[in-house]
Parts: sequence; structure tokens; C-alpha cells
Amino acid sequence: MVPKLRRFPKNHHGLYFDRLTAWPPGSSDPTNQVEAVIDRLRSETTRGGALRFVYDMTLFSPSHDQRPIGFPCLTYLNVKLDGNRLRLTAHYRNHYFVERAYGNYLGLARLQNFIAMEAGLEVGPLTCISGHAELEEKHADTQFVRMLRRLIRENRIK
Repeated sequence: MVPKLRRFPKNHHGLYFDRLTAWPPGSSDPTNQVEAVIDRLRSETTRGGALRFVYDMTLFSPSHDQRPIGFPCLTYLNVKLDGNRLRLTAHYRNHYFVERAYGNYLGLARLQNFIAMEAGLEVGPLTCISGHAELEEKHADTQFVRMLRRLIRENRIK
């Protein structure tokens, strides 16, 4: 499926999948970050020496992403252990809420589930942090955006 996804014009800067499975971009000896995290989790939880918060995956590359407008908005993933539960925190520098958030959250939940399953862990909370979140103006009159704006006005979400 990945070769087909690479052909879409909006993916001309790359795919998160590529950044996660072949890091750093353009390297002659890339690291599969997902596999490395799973291997460390398996190894360290089996020995009883797992650290709770040191399993990170990077998507933003200062040397490769010279002027990062657009891709990658997701810049960093942190995997934490909470007992036998795997927590995932995703850091976005920018987030388009109407067009992208649901798909992003779904993909992150699937990634979290995959890592937890492969490492023999339970799935814990998924947290997404957006440095800047945008309700796109072209969707201003949708029921979803109207509801979000109402909740923000009522201080029920921030």
C-alpha cells in the first residue's frame, strides 16, 4: 500500500510511515524506529529493567526538513510504560482539525495497538499535543466546527 500512497500529490514531501521505518531520511543505513522500540520494550520488560519513558521516535529532521511548511506536522512520538500498559504521546507542531485530526488519531491508535501487541503489553492512553491547532475556515459552517467553537466559548475545551 505504501508505494500507492507515495504517488498521491499531497504526499510528495513523504510519509510518516517512511520516517518511522527508515530513519533518518535519505540515510544509506536507516533505522526502523518502530522495530527498535518494540525490540527494546520486549527485551527490557522481559529482564525487568524497562525504563518507563525513554522510547522515542522522531519524524522531524533538521537537516532534511529545511523549511517545514506542511510535512511533517507530526514531529515526535514518545512511548511510555505505565505498569503493563503502553502509553503513546504524539507531538504535532501544527494540526488541521477538520481535515486531518480524525485520520491522524486513527493512525496513531493503530500504531500504538501494534507496538503494544508486538511487545506483549496492554494499550493505555493516547495523548496528542498540538503546538497550533486550526479549525479551517473553509469548513467554518460545518456542524462539527460550530460545536467545537461553542465548546471553546463555554470553556469546556481549550
